Amino acid sequence: MRRDEALNCMTFIVGRRASATGRVLVAHNEDDGGCVCVRHGLVPRARWAAGATMPAEPGCAAIPQVAATNGFFWSEICTPEGGMSTSDVFYNDRGVCVVSNSCMRSREDAPDLTDGGIAYNLRRAVAERAESARDAVHLLMVLVRRWGYASPGRAYTVADADEAFMIQIVHGKHYAALRVPDDAVVVMPNHYTIHCPSAFSEHWTSPRLESYARSRGWCAPDEPFDFARAYQHPDSRMQPVNVLRQRFSVEALTGKPCPAEGMPFVVRPAAPVTVEKLMAMLANHYEGAPEDVRVGAGRTPHGSEHPRVCDGSTVESTVFDLYHNPRLTTVWLAAGRPCQQPWLPLHPLCGLPDALAPMADPAAELARHLCPDPSRMAHGNSGWQRLRDFGNEMEAVYGDNAEAVRAALADQRVRAARADAEAVARADALFAQGRVEEASAVLARSSERQASAALGTVASLAKGFRRAQVCAVAVGDGERWRDASAGVDAADLAPGARIRVTFACAGTADAESLQLGDCRTRERDCYAVALPGSFAAAVDGTCTAQFDARTALGCVTPGEHICFLGGRDGDGHAFTARILLSLR
Repeated sequence: MRRDEALNCMTFIVGRRASATGRVLVAHNEDDGGCVCVRHGLVPRARWAAGATMPAEPGCAAIPQVAATNGFFWSEICTPEGGMSTSDVFYNDRGVCVVSNSCMRSREDAPDLTDGGIAYNLRRAVAERAESARDAVHLLMVLVRRWGYASPGRAYTVADADEAFMIQIVHGKHYAALRVPDDAVVVMPNHYTIHCPSAFSEHWTSPRLESYARSRGWCAPDEPFDFARAYQHPDSRMQPVNVLRQRFSVEALTGKPCPAEGMPFVVRPAAPVTVEKLMAMLANHYEGAPEDVRVGAGRTPHGSEHPRVCDGSTVESTVFDLYHNPRLTTVWLAAGRPCQQPWLPLHPLCGLPDALAPMADPAAELARHLCPDPSRMAHGNSGWQRLRDFGNEMEAVYGDNAEAVRAALADQRVRAARADAEAVARADALFAQGRVEEASAVLARSSERQASAALGTVASLAKGFRRAQVCAVAVGDGERWRDASAGVDAADLAPGARIRVTFACAGTADAESLQLGDCRTRERDCYAVALPGSFAAAVDGTCTAQFDARTALGCVTPGEHICFLGGRDGDGHAFTARILLSLR
């Protein structure tokens, strides 16, 4: 399996008696490859006319809409071709969150689908309709039985302050679902992890789940039924990308060695699990283990042959500190790889910080989520993008700056947690007095202040990065060049087009270390390297290198593209440089 096919999302579900808060906790890393952007909005409650349907992907079923839908916080993952079907995170005003993990490929090669099945609208329906986590898991089962699941295989987590459930779905209409035990933690990478559903007090399976598997020869007549073993495609079973993340995470929770074979669906942690513990686990690189290999000129842990929990494809991290009053719930967000990002304590049902540039009209954006719209990829200068830019810029100089960044972000997290706890306590007292608007305003102002403080933290940290000076940028075919300072026509970037960068650093740069890439949530191992024979050092001390334009940009869409040049200088130090390339 190629590394870019090894999906890397990660979820931890903490039962309320295993949690230090006494309430359910959910933590999730969202990983997606390629050129994507992340946007956020608060979709209001709505009423729908009779006969209304939910917009769906081409070829998928038009699901009838219900008469009235919940309001909800929405974290959207989109590409130039449209919003992704299997990535978005939701938290609704009934206190229900939903996240998901790919289970890579199931064995099903003849899926039972009605009218093409359901994909994106499975998670959207939970956000719009579920009144509790228990309601949500039953809704998921009803929809899968009715329409069938259109994707190759996926696990959905639904949770509220009291209960959490996971349903693992096969391509088609088969599934296994469980209530997470209150004293346990689920460690979920990207393969099926439910083995014996009946071993849990509350479990549900699709009709004929076991008999169908036996009829297909996926489970021998004389062996116990194991859902994960039966329904996982052999090519997707026990992949290192999943085994390593699950093993290291289980060991971090239990303090005991965990064999690769026989990893359980749930574990009992050695101590009550805190929000801070989950944040650390989402940022895990297997520090000190043989698998902790640092790569590239910047010695980054992201992009090696052993993908980590926190890796190059991580586009956002979320920890839900769930409360019975949904407005009190703290949704901790990190705008990218959590080892490089400040954690922001948000109360999205009370409003999203203006500093992070939320969607102006989330309901309208939801209606066209699945439609192609390259304009959504415009770089802009939103707070979210500035945070993400910081992480991508740091990749080129990771090894030289990781310790200072980690210490500064730890201090920021402590201050943010203290401020958030104070705001929640004040708001809780106001809610108890029926002063709902005042309480919501307290939480909204706290989120705004913490977002502004986080942006200040990363701006200060970025000043410490070692930099090269970019002198000129041109676009051409290797013989004819056009100055890119005034912008470039996207139509000129045909396959084979090159970007030529002239820059100055300490001494002569190491040509083999050079990389150039668009910053937008792309893994650094997807960046362009200097084309063979293109590097040259001039007598004035400047260096010039050429890069394949389409590889460097990832997607040739109009708008501003912030690219980062990275490498090692003559002194052996890693450097970074920021390049603005405007495409018309």
